[in-house]
Order: sequence, then structure tokens, then C-alpha cells
Amino acid sequence: MKLTGAYARHYKEERFRTFWGRRTMKKERKALSALLELASPLEGPWLDMPCGTGRLAGLLPRPVCCDLNPAMLRLLEPVRPAVRASGLALPFRDGAFEGLLSIRFLPHLADSSERIQALSEMARVSRRWVLVSFFHALSLQEARRKAKEVLFHRRRGRKSITFRRFRGEARAAGLQVRAVRPLARFLSEQWLVLCRVGGSGSSGPEDGP
Repeated sequence: MKLTGAYARHYKEERFRTFWGRRTMKKERKALSALLELASPLEGPWLDMPCGTGRLAGLLPRPVCCDLNPAMLRLLEPVRPAVRASGLALPFRDGAFEGLLSIRFLPHLADSSERIQALSEMARVSRRWVLVSFFHALSLQEARRKAKEVLFHRRRGRKSITFRRFRGEARAAGLQVRAVRPLARFLSEQWLVLCRVGGSGSSGPEDGP
């Protein structure tokens, strides 16, 4: 991920203020609110990781923000408790939070082992819930990205996986999938998933369509 101050300012001031950015933000908030309702009664604190500039933290009870980019944390508004850290090694004790929110983080990780490591850290620091998003490989958005790779020889920095693979990796990390909300099924790549901490572990992730 980019760690520059310029990127942080662009993220806060422009990324979600375009027509499509506002549309995506609205869908994310709607899906997130629906999943949080299923996790009620909501108690805090909740960890928002990576928090960016805190655009979704206001939906969480007693949010604590966490991001690797110090420039993002400096732009938090309103000011909230914040910690700079990597999602692969969270500096919190076991069960420090009632729940954890992680939006648009897993697609930036290199492979299955890194995703399981990140999901395991999320499960470790949360007592009850992990609400996380992944990019689905079976979507129109993913098909367009693959076409651009072939036509324009563009290298992608984000990874898409199937829901079956995500569920297997979550289980390997000790999480049980409880509910799923795609932003737009078969169109948008982003799916939000509510997981319960304390799933039955497995020897490895599942694969398949």
C-alpha cells in the first residue's frame, strides 16, 4: 500500500467524492450497517483496521483506529484513539476488542498464507466479531480488470478470490462465516462478511468456484 502524505490527502479529499466514489461509499455503509445490525447488541470497543482517514469508524461503537500509514492517522476527523501498526502483527492483547472491522485490506495481501495470518490476528484480538471484506473473483469488475491486464499489460496490485476460498481461509484462522453482503452480486467485486470468532479450525483453506 502507498504510505505517502499525498496519497492520504487524495484518499480523504477525492477518492470517495466522485460520482462512483460516493456510490461505492453509500453501498458500503448500507452493507456494513446491515451486518452490524446482525451483530447487535453492539458493544465496544471495536477496532477499525485499516482505518484510512476514518470514513467508516463512525458506524462502530467506541472505535479505535489502526493504520500503517501515519499520514492517514494524522487526517482522522474527528480525532479518535489511534495506533500505527501492520494488520499482520497487531500490537494488542488477545480479546482486546469486542469486534474488528477490516475493509479493503485482504485484497492487498500477496497470497493465502498472508490472508490467513491477517485473519488469525483479527480473530486473536477480537472477542466476538470480525467484519471483513474481500474481492470476489467471479464478478464483472474482476473480468474487466483481467481484460485490462491482457490488453494493456497492466500489473494488478489487488488479489481476488472465490467465496469458497475465503470461507476456508477464515475457518483456518478460527472464524465462522455468519452472514454475507455483496455490494452488487456478480457486478461489484467487493463482498462484506460477518464472522464469529471461535470457528472450528482446519488444516488449510478450501478452494473452488
